[in-house]
Amino acid sequence: MSVEANWQKQDNTWQLTEDLLQSNNGVSTNAQQSESIDTRLSETLFSQGNGYIGIRGTLEDVQDGTHKSCEGVYLNGLYFREPIPYGETAYGFATHNDKLLQVPNPKVLQVKSKQFVDELKHIRVLDMRTGVLTRDRLWSTDNGGQCQVQFQRFVSNAQRNLMCLQTSVKAVGESVNVSLQLGLDDSYGAVLDANDPRAGELSIDKMLSLVDCIYDDNCHHYIHSVQGIKPVPG
Repeated sequence: MSVEANWQKQDNTWQLTEDLLQSNNGVSTNAQQSESIDTRLSETLFSQGNGYIGIRGTLEDVQDGTHKSCEGVYLNGLYFREPIPYGETAYGFATHNDKLLQVPNPKVLQVKSKQFVDELKHIRVLDMRTGVLTRDRLWSTDNGGQCQVQFQRFVSNAQRNLMCLQTSVKAVGESVNVSLQLGLDDSYGAVLDANDPRAGELSIDKMLSLVDCIYDDNCHHYIHSVQGIKPVPG
């Protein structure tokens, strides 16, 4: 099963829209689905970047295993070089594969509540003029109310090293207790294609090493180095 995205012109700008609830056949994300949903094409269409930071259009919510997804967060200039294995060699065969490294995913943000009952709306829109990706979810709650959740994501063109994520939660009609879970995912990857030796293995833990963690009042800093390369002191 695949998802569908549509182009539409609104307020003199083109927008890429996707009804994720319709793509899921109206089944609540809490329910187990018999058929896996392939969201990889949609994730490519909703990608954002500025020439330095590149992020695939994956969801902030951690998936439950019913989606075929391919996460990806990249920094231009950070790459890995590895040999390409062949059963036999011939003139003209490439000897090495140079590819951008995946870096830890900072987009992980889950909004959870035991009061959520049914998902009534799940739509996302990529505004091609502003570059802002907006995703709206609407849940019914067990006390007769509703809860609106909005995610907005942006990769700055003015400050090339800046990616922003904003989330808003609003109770409608009745109050609702929610929890926000933030994360930095460095375990995604490990995508293999046995039929293509050029694909290699996309796995963070085999390419990046955590060197140090620095915490202060406003920021958490995670310093990594590429496997096999010693970090520069200072």
